[in-house]
Amino acid sequence: MPPELHELYKNRFGFDITEYNGKDRLGLPVPGTFVIGQDGIILSVFAKTDYKMRMEPEDILEALKATR
Repeated sequence: MPPELHELYKNRFGFDITEYNGKDRLGLPVPGTFVIGQDGIILSVFAKTDYKMRMEPEDILEALKATR
């Protein structure tokens, strides 16, 4: 998160992300989906910095079907 956006959130909304992330850490979490086989091998990964974008359920099911 750019410092100017941090200041906006802090001043306008009263939300200081450094209280949750630690001093000088302005990063935001990135949601991700991982499909991992029983052998520990990662079969599928989906991660986007836009939190509104998630792996489609159909894609998760397809990755799971491939493990059979």
